[in-house]
Amino acid sequence: MAPENLPFIGKNFAMFKRHIARCLMEAFIDTPVVFLRGARQSGKSTLAMELSRSGFNAGYFTVDVVLEDRSGNMVGLEIKLTASPTAASFSGLNALQGLAGKRSRAGILLYTGKGMVPFGKKLAAIPASALWKRQA
Repeated sequence: MAPENLPFIGKNFAMFKRHIARCLMEAFIDTPVVFLRGARQSGKSTLAMELSRSGFNAGYFTVDVVLEDRSGNMVGLEIKLTASPTAASFSGLNALQGLAGKRSRAGILLYTGKGMVPFGKKLAAIPASALWKRQA
């Protein structure tokens, strides 16, 4: 394979050139958060990490779901299989809040425990079971 088709060469791998890389870099010009979606095991995370390591001015973090309204306001949602979330459980939501600034409305972590637990400004762990409880 020609070297020009392998732009990202790490310690133990070489990744095929992804034509979407240029589109991602262009999106970052005027957008603080870029959503990258695709099939499982297709190289999305690898591409994002390599872009952030290649000198391109972008960080890398994951959030399970980001909801955005027409005004650009964002809510981040993480789903964790834990009964005891920690501050580390909120790392992606914290990063999203840092980038979105005033546009960030909330960061919600759904977990397997009981009761809502605040975790800082506009961050909370909420039991997943609350999604199915009836309101009086």
